[in-house]
Amino acid sequence: MPLSQKSKPYRSRIVLLCFVLIAVTACSHLQRMENRLPMADREFVQEVRYIITKAERKRYVSIPATERAEFRRDFWRRRDPSPDTERNEYREAYYDRVKQANRLFSSEGREGWLTDRGRVFVLLGPPDHRQVYPTGYSFYEPPVEIWRYGFFPIIFVDRYHLGKYEMVKGNAYYLNAVARSQILLNEPLEAIKKKAKLDFQLNTRPLENGKIKVIVKIPYRVLLFSRDGEQYRAELKVLAILNAKDDTEVWKKEHSYSITLTKEGLAELEQEYVVEFPADAGGAGKYNLTVRVANKGEKNLAERSMEVRVL
Repeated sequence: MPLSQKSKPYRSRIVLLCFVLIAVTACSHLQRMENRLPMADREFVQEVRYIITKAERKRYVSIPATERAEFRRDFWRRRDPSPDTERNEYREAYYDRVKQANRLFSSEGREGWLTDRGRVFVLLGPPDHRQVYPTGYSFYEPPVEIWRYGFFPIIFVDRYHLGKYEMVKGNAYYLNAVARSQILLNEPLEAIKKKAKLDFQLNTRPLENGKIKVIVKIPYRVLLFSRDGEQYRAELKVLAILNAKDDTEVWKKEHSYSITLTKEGLAELEQEYVVEFPADAGGAGKYNLTVRVANKGEKNLAERSMEVRVL
């Protein structure tokens, strides 16, 4: 075998090792920055470790000390399902679960909320159904607990009979389900599933009597969703203008579209939201169509223009 072919696996391992070292170094640097924070600021990061995003954590440890109090207020405000009221139900529920986890799982030798069972309890709440096997599935086996959330189970095993239950990590399905639940339940409201810069596709179709149909296709993944109980809502603003060749405005339409998805409907995020409406030019000819799209609550907008022929 040629030497160049023999060296490919070696080079691949070197590249992989480099990526791992870079990731570990970045993580270690962030941890060192966090450790330098004053105790009160460091305690906040530790308290919200299950729900703070990496970007939020990085920003928190980087901003001046005078801005951290406002960051903490904004951190909870952006997760408040009813920001118009004095209560923040999300924050109350989070800390209440922490207290319950400390009471329920403190026998493992550390604070209950820091155990595997405590972590799942804080993130997902009490299970819909709990099965306990103190002697395992049969005699002489480690104790087992199975928590069921809807259609999937999470399994904890006390491998050494010491009262320390560890979540089974061999089944990727369970771990992926937990991770997905964390994303759905705990990301900041304005960050839910928004992965790309706002953009859209613009097309038209000719209609009769001096009209055209305007077709706007916006990927769900660029919309700005917020959580409202068990649903996710976004509001889209669309402005369309028809100008004659001399730039005279002949038609204009501005409208807001409300979009609601359930947790199950989040699968639609890889699809498109389609808006269609007629535009009346008032007569045949060539016109310039401009469409602007914006998420409610965002300053940035996307704009596209095209020349259209009206029959």
